[in-house]
Amino acid sequence: MHLSTLLHVVQRWWQHDRIRTSPHDGAILRLPLSSIIRIRNTAYEIVARHVDSLAPQPTIVYDCVSIGPKCQIHVDSASPTKITMIDANGTTSLASNDLELFPARG
Repeated sequence: MHLSTLLHVVQRWWQHDRIRTSPHDGAILRLPLSSIIRIRNTAYEIVARHVDSLAPQPTIVYDCVSIGPKCQIHVDSASPTKITMIDANGTTSLASNDLELFPARG
């Protein structure tokens, strides 16, 4: 392979649209079942995960349970800092620093 060809390939790869996110923000897109999310001092366990492809942007939806109420966490896959919690009290926008993530092992 010629150097000019290699440079062209690397340049195209670098300029291609990619989702760029911090490791913390990206982690919320990859949480497996049984992971724990602590939101404002309440711990929730993830019991189901699916992608809502009908939303304007594909959205990761986590169904969560706790000792108290259940909730759903919606994470916009194109913008992982856009996080919404839906529970019995309504819909709440969350900042990524409102969450503590404890991924399940395995």
